Amino acid sequence: MNEKKPSTKKITRIINAFAIIWAVVLFAMVICLRIKTGWPAVLLYLSMGFAYTGGLILFQKIIERSRYSKEFEEANRELEKEEEMKSAKDERPGFRSLAIVAVIAMICAVAKAVETVKLMISDYNNGLPINAHLPQCINILTLLVCGIFIAIILYNVSKRRVFDSRNSFCIYGVGATIIISTLLQSELWEATPMIPNDTVMMYYMIFGIFIVFFGNLFDIAVKLKKEQDLTI
Repeated sequence: MNEKKPSTKKITRIINAFAIIWAVVLFAMVICLRIKTGWPAVLLYLSMGFAYTGGLILFQKIIERSRYSKEFEEANRELEKEEEMKSAKDERPGFRSLAIVAVIAMICAVAKAVETVKLMISDYNNGLPINAHLPQCINILTLLVCGIFIAIILYNVSKRRVFDSRNSFCIYGVGATIIISTLLQSELWEATPMIPNDTVMMYYMIFGIFIVFFGNLFDIAVKLKKEQDLTI
């Protein structure tokens, strides 16, 4: 007897279910690591974002190479047709949730910036030095810059500009921002809210270098895609 293969809708539901479960697992891991290790939340949530994306890509690659590859291709074609229909109606593709996350992150950074400015003004009026708030200002600036780069990537993807050199530049920008911020804080202060010790500094440096490396790989993929389009 021939085994009944799942429909394209079922494949889509499986991928969506995995995306939700994977997000919940990563969020729980972030909370546990935050409680047990005290690592900065910025580092943990950035790591969660890249781990989430990497997990989805890996899961889709596994399905592509499984016996359900044809169903997966059909599901992708149906999704492309739905996105084309949405575009015809001037609707945005399904990246609103990610965009909302990026906006919320920047709103939180702005709220923290307003709070820090108020503390600086209060200390200044009371005759206290405001230099102690400078590390927090750098942390907020780092989060804002990274959030802006991520928002640009999401905007380009929503416009179907995935393999675009502007996206690789933004990925470079996120990695470079983390590296520069880490080096600056470690050189100017012994400990900051973002870099409390040398171990955390090392993690940030490795994470920043990894993002730059990923940006380099993405840039290579963009060039290969352009060459393939020219060949076709």
